[in-house]
Amino acid sequence: MHKSQNTEKFTSVKTWFKFIAWSIFLFPLLVPASVVAQVVINEVLPDPADSDEENEWVELYNNGNEEINISGFILKDAANHELTIPEGSIIQSKNWFVIYRNGNASFSLNNSGEETVILYDLTNNLLDSFSYSGSATDKSWGRIPDGGSISPTKLVPTSAGANKAPDPIPSPSPSPEPTPKSEPSPSASGTVIVSATPNVYPKVTPKPLIKISPSPLADASVEILSEKSEMSPVATVMGESTKSASIKFPLGILFVTTGIILSGSAGYLAYKQSLIQKRL
Repeated sequence: MHKSQNTEKFTSVKTWFKFIAWSIFLFPLLVPASVVAQVVINEVLPDPADSDEENEWVELYNNGNEEINISGFILKDAANHELTIPEGSIIQSKNWFVIYRNGNASFSLNNSGEETVILYDLTNNLLDSFSYSGSATDKSWGRIPDGGSISPTKLVPTSAGANKAPDPIPSPSPSPEPTPKSEPSPSASGTVIVSATPNVYPKVTPKPLIKISPSPLADASVEILSEKSEMSPVATVMGESTKSASIKFPLGILFVTTGIILSGSAGYLAYKQSLIQKRL
């Protein structure tokens, strides 16, 4: 009776340990597919500055709100070479997880041509794929924003960090188009006629003839004759003659002489008259 009780206790303990072991093993399989599907390939570095075999890496991103155990998940390249994620690998919510090649001789990321990386879970369900073409040294391909669409241009690597969009390339300002010069229309004979604005000069109106009547003392007349010319007539100044005016004094000398004689005679007669009046 005592032996039977011990056997039952041993069996129950053994069953309990089996349950715990199977729970630990099956736990990743019990994670809902919708939760696991939140894990995506977020960024890849095909051509690092150092050795490709050691330093190529693939970054995963948990786009969900729960942590996910990715132990045993598998990455495959375009040649169907595998890289298994080690045990104890857990991605926190909205966080990153980087897997390096670490000397894996089969799995690799192509530096030229087309490449596709695929992520499978423990039950071999395809979770995500990431395709790119070509690479450049120390440049990565990634999603912008994290968990979003793959950027069409290469990025600066941000291992285990948020991807950054490349700076936009400023577009050159368009050069102004030169204004076409108007060409003169040829005439019927083929000769080019260019009309020019003639020089316009002010019209010079000739000054009227000025006549000076003779004074009682001298019968002199002065005539200023102006000529029609492009140059304005210039009067005589300080004895300098002009081209367009002439001064005439007809009978001037005779009139002056006669005036002097008459003036002298009149003065003399007036003087005699005054003497006669004094004597009387």
